[in-house]
Amino acid sequence: MRQKRQLVSLLVSLTVLLLFTHAPLVAAVDGAAIGISPAYPSADNERSASIFIHTVKPSESAKDGVRVFNYTKKIHTVELRAVDSVAAVDGSFSCRQDSEKRQGIGKWTTLKAQQVTLQPESSEVVDFTISLPEKISPGEHGGCITAQDKESFAGSGGSGIKLGFRSAIRIAVTVPGDIIKSLTIQRINIARTKEGDYTVSPVAKNMGNVSLDVTTRAQLVDVFGRETPIQTAKFPIMPGSSMGWGFTFDGPYWGGVYKARTSISYNANPNDEIGVNQGSLKKARLDSKYFVAIPAIPAIIVELAIPLFILYVVITLLKRRRTKKQIRKKWQQYIVKSGDSIATLGIEHNIKWKQIAKINKLKAPYLLEAGQELLLPTKKHTEDWLLEKTPNHTQLTEAVAVPETAKQPKTTPTAPLQPSDHEQAASKTTHGTSPVGSHSAWATAIQEDRSDSAAFDEYGDPVPDWRDGADEEEIEKIEHIDGALFVSQYDAWGEDNDKPTKPAVKRSSSTAKKRKTTAKGKSQKKPPKK
Repeated sequence: MRQKRQLVSLLVSLTVLLLFTHAPLVAAVDGAAIGISPAYPSADNERSASIFIHTVKPSESAKDGVRVFNYTKKIHTVELRAVDSVAAVDGSFSCRQDSEKRQGIGKWTTLKAQQVTLQPESSEVVDFTISLPEKISPGEHGGCITAQDKESFAGSGGSGIKLGFRSAIRIAVTVPGDIIKSLTIQRINIARTKEGDYTVSPVAKNMGNVSLDVTTRAQLVDVFGRETPIQTAKFPIMPGSSMGWGFTFDGPYWGGVYKARTSISYNANPNDEIGVNQGSLKKARLDSKYFVAIPAIPAIIVELAIPLFILYVVITLLKRRRTKKQIRKKWQQYIVKSGDSIATLGIEHNIKWKQIAKINKLKAPYLLEAGQELLLPTKKHTEDWLLEKTPNHTQLTEAVAVPETAKQPKTTPTAPLQPSDHEQAASKTTHGTSPVGSHSAWATAIQEDRSDSAAFDEYGDPVPDWRDGADEEEIEKIEHIDGALFVSQYDAWGEDNDKPTKPAVKRSSSTAKKRKTTAKGKSQKKPPKK
């Protein structure tokens, strides 16, 4: 039931499109059973093999003929009619229905016979005459010769919608006089299809009074001048009509910015008939505005990644350039002295030791040799532009966690640990009168804590360990660790002592005398009276 309804809908649609007439309903015959063509084409005009072309003055006539073919192996009866032409919605040529009133060529054309019976696989010529009236405007007047198999129609009885197929040949009659041939491209329509392709449709208007055989070309051109292959189409445009052509171009995989370039050419000589002297052509050209062709999805991902990578590279290069500029301005050459380490130099110059290693391209175990040249910030730029402000030496000493062994009852060690002369000088220079003992305690705590976990600086970064990457021979020779000079035999607490004692602090002779006198005075002080 459903298939029958679909079939009926299809038949109704074909009828509306092809015939627009009402009659009894019958089955359609094979459309290839019959055919027609001009019987007397001109050898000088190729177009006369497909259409009837004549130039006729008012009150005069022209004779021609149509050949009817039967392609089947049975007898067919064919009906012939002369009807007027009409421009279709898209501007192309079309024929009116036989049921419509004739006012032009359909009225002025007389067929010798309107019905012909053809034997199997045979043909026959039917002549006709075109007689123009006295009063007729110059220019082109169009019509059609149609042919339809009589078996396409049902009998007079019954009711329904008439369904049939017909063949038609165009008639083009030109009346001499003021012939105008003019054509222009009005616009270019560009649309993207669901498949990602692009259609380019130039729309041209015939502003003359004769039809024009137009050759249209279209292509896409990107902003770099790269062109797609040219596509070509040929169509006639009726007088006063507009017509568009649709050209489909594959969507560019990488996308891009394109414009459509179109051109039309036609014979602009008013004395030439249709199809005559095609060498004298006039061209019109129109380019569209630029439009963005959307790339494929994989191409979009790649195209987004490329500018991001370029941006990253540019920022990195600018950052490096700025760093080098600041280093040239604020850093100076420094000669490594005996007792220097990357950690002590970082403290003295208020900079992370990792930054020193990076600028000077130092690698683990970050060992320094006396006389080695380094780049360090100048004293007036201790608060370097690369870093946050570093705590002073006293704050750093208080921030370092002292191992539990250092918090035991105070006893005097057998060999107190003393900082190097260079460390004392650096401490006085950088941190004023910060006591040397606090530096020693900090260094001692760092060394004692090495066995359990790595030490960290005030930025949360691990302090460089000279033992990282060093072999046994280097470990035996090197005594400078993290800015503090440690004695090779560092058992300062004594092997016999279970608990460490507080290291002795050296005092000047004047300070010792003063404290001795004070102690003596305290011992001689009398108790208060009751």
